[in-house]
Amino acid sequence: MMLALASRPREVVVGHVVHDLRPARQSRADAGFVRQLATTLGLAYREARVAVRALPGNAEANARRLRYAALAEMAREAGCRYVAVAHQADDLAETMLMRLLRGSGPRGLGVLRARRPLAPDVTLIRPMLTLTRAQTRRLCRLARITPRHDATNDDTTRMRAALRTGVMPRLARLSPGYQRRLAASASLLAQAGDLIATRAARVLAKADHHEDSIIVPRANLRRLRPIILGEMLRQAARRLSPRAADQIGQRVLAPIVRGVLDDTSDPRTYTLGVLRVGVTARAVQIARVVTSAPIAPRPRRPSRSAATASGRSTQRTRPGRRPAGASAPAARRTRRRPAR
Repeated sequence: MMLALASRPREVVVGHVVHDLRPARQSRADAGFVRQLATTLGLAYREARVAVRALPGNAEANARRLRYAALAEMAREAGCRYVAVAHQADDLAETMLMRLLRGSGPRGLGVLRARRPLAPDVTLIRPMLTLTRAQTRRLCRLARITPRHDATNDDTTRMRAALRTGVMPRLARLSPGYQRRLAASASLLAQAGDLIATRAARVLAKADHHEDSIIVPRANLRRLRPIILGEMLRQAARRLSPRAADQIGQRVLAPIVRGVLDDTSDPRTYTLGVLRVGVTARAVQIARVVTSAPIAPRPRRPSRSAATASGRSTQRTRPGRRPAGASAPAARRTRRRPAR
């Protein structure tokens, strides 16, 4: 991508983010390679460092979140409106297959969109999605540039590396050009996901919003299809805790959706990432766990015994009591185009 945009050096800023998930020697070598290439091409260069290893949760998700945050900050500092990353068609195909194996729906399978908001006044773009990995390597050979190799891609205990080395070559033999067709499917699924998200947002807009909780009449939710209800729960979680979305998958959502839609009136409490979801006969409440305040309103006619259910963990309630509460993208100025 840097090669493609080098003809307009005054409009391009190269950004590189260094994190601590790989050996320091490799990270320094990668940064040095990108810095030298930018200098050779006459492009401005910026660098940021993020600490990921000590953070709780999924390391790759944390690295991705911090990397994009760092790129957005570099873009703002440079007066850039766009951040371009070099994802190509093979990346899209691998990501889509990984999510399919995890049971993702339209929202998750509509992967690696060509553009999306990254931060206020900064847009993420992926201009290389129509190229395959083989095509980008050929371009580098023609330019007599040897791309850097990420050693983590050789670790086949990781899903992406296992797919890249074992499954994707077989797909290429069975169905040449599969990347293009998967990209078309991802685009259609992204559109379907947008429709579902719009419908879910309309339901959420009618909810009772508080500082630490959102309450929705259960009767309103029981008329929804499960896929729309699940998206509404994701959106509610995102409003209460923006980082909670990384922890919410189908495995966590499925029992909550079933609990909202079933005929049971007993109060139940579910875990939704860092949030709690209380379900009673009359209402569903999504709340941050900050106090011992009730998670959901008391039902009109509580049963003799209260059932307990959970996506990941459970909490029992007493009868009649409320349940307790990565080289690098570049940024673009108003006149600038991004490069990697």
